[in-house]
Amino acid sequence: MTLSITRLSNIINKNAYSQSIFALFVVLFFALIRYVFLHDLENRIPYLTFYPPVIIVGLFCGMYPTVLATIFSSSIVLFGWRFYSDMEMIQTAIDCVAFLVFFSNSILISFIAQSLQKAQKAAHLAR
Repeated sequence: MTLSITRLSNIINKNAYSQSIFALFVVLFFALIRYVFLHDLENRIPYLTFYPPVIIVGLFCGMYPTVLATIFSSSIVLFGWRFYSDMEMIQTAIDCVAFLVFFSNSILISFIAQSLQKAQKAAHLAR
């Protein structure tokens, strides 16, 4: 029994609870990857780790779980970064701007994911 992307998408999209759990799981998985394999990066480029989970959640779940993944990723960077490094993440104004760029881009990704899902539903109904 293979698990295809379409089947995984159908399993995830059953209800909002499963979408939220999927969003949190994907963000935690990528945070674990950052901690285990990319620990040498320390405080550098933390947001690069959390763009892929936001995009994955957006493709599978839509807008609201993507916003949840964005908020969860942001809270990991802001409050949980002490587990990765001895330094705080936001130390200068440039760090604050980088955080705002990550947050705004992730919200933009959620809107794009929502419009993509609407277009896919419209195309499916047109067939």
